[in-house]
Amino acid sequence: MSAYLQWQETRLREKHENAFVKCSMGVVYSIPFSCGNVYIGITERCLNDRLREHALKVKKNEDKYAHLVSHIAACGCEPRFSDTRILGRSSNLSARLLLEAYYIEKNKDICVSEPSLVLHQQEISFLDARV
Repeated sequence: MSAYLQWQETRLREKHENAFVKCSMGVVYSIPFSCGNVYIGITERCLNDRLREHALKVKKNEDKYAHLVSHIAACGCEPRFSDTRILGRSSNLSARLLLEAYYIEKNKDICVSEPSLVLHQQEISFLDARV
């Protein structure tokens, strides 16, 4: 194995040493809060990378207009990054956006996120039978 490949493998192993969850890419995910609410989002990258970004924003109280950070500031609750669940998977961005909108709608009573697109009731019914 070349020195570069060894370095890269070591770097990836170290990067995921303190992982919140198992690394998965192209997912729709749900972060629970200690108050019982959830944040739903998507990422094409490793979910742990995205969760680390969220955790850093929470720690630094950055991006106060982001749904996750603003909810924590208003509620005083804590995000439970280690309890993050994968709700769906797709390598296709449009499919992830559709699933994100669906899961936000299905969890609208406890979800602090806003969907990137809006689904009509017929589309929700269609997805109910398939998801």
